[in-house]
Amino acid sequence: MKRRAALAVIASGISFAAKGRAEAAPDDALARLKQSGVMRIGVKSDLPAIAYVDTTQPGDLQGFEIDLARGVAKRILGDPDRARLVGVTSENRIPKLLSGEIDLILATMTITPERLAQIDFSNVYYKAGQTLLVNPASKIRSYRDLAGHTVCTAQASTSAATLARVAPAARVVLRPTYGMCYDVLRDGGVDAMSTDDVILLGFAFKDPKFTMLDERFTFEPYGIGLRKNSASLKSAVNDAFKSIRRDGDYDSSYQRWFRQPLPRGYGYWLDMDPALAAKKFADQSR
Repeated sequence: MKRRAALAVIASGISFAAKGRAEAAPDDALARLKQSGVMRIGVKSDLPAIAYVDTTQPGDLQGFEIDLARGVAKRILGDPDRARLVGVTSENRIPKLLSGEIDLILATMTITPERLAQIDFSNVYYKAGQTLLVNPASKIRSYRDLAGHTVCTAQASTSAATLARVAPAARVVLRPTYGMCYDVLRDGGVDAMSTDDVILLGFAFKDPKFTMLDERFTFEPYGIGLRKNSASLKSAVNDAFKSIRRDGDYDSSYQRWFRQPLPRGYGYWLDMDPALAAKKFADQSR
């Protein structure tokens, strides 16, 4: 009996030791990425100033987030052209990451507790705020005026969840992408379009007949999404972003695409830990 007990203890010790070694083993996410020589980054492709197809050079993506994506690839793989840009939507970006189709998501994605339960994030690289894009002739001056009006936003977005919370009497129209929402607004199919200010700003540049309201009724901390248990890659991405800021590439890209200085107080959010950012996002709805 004592012999069997001793064997059980030894076996248990071996099991725990093996488990400890497995848990202590460093991840190889960064090493695998460098070995492949390519960084597959999920990006939007229909957001003016952020990430869009340049019609003068068919197939060539341009914009603020494209600059950031190429900047990250340059600093991790040594060449911005090592970034392989893969089109994603708000609905399919996380599934594409989890399936292994892409390595990173850099696509106006807000860090939320629900998303943080599925994937990991880099530190914050931008802070946006939800607002509305309307026709100047509209009487809509606030989200409080949306009752009885139609407003379009993207499926599976934080914007859709926020509208359901702050404007329950609005008639929300969902589309797969914000570009499709803009088309519906342009054609008179809805009274307003709602999402983050940095997204709407690009559409306002595209068609000055529409006005973006000054009101912001949320704050949205953006992070670069990556799979869990990829600490080595996360650290490299955060270091790359710090280099992008330090070299002045972040500021120059923002001013190039949005034709204005960076928002006041942006430094408070940039590089914020994703867990803290998710908490702050959740706290605003309480």
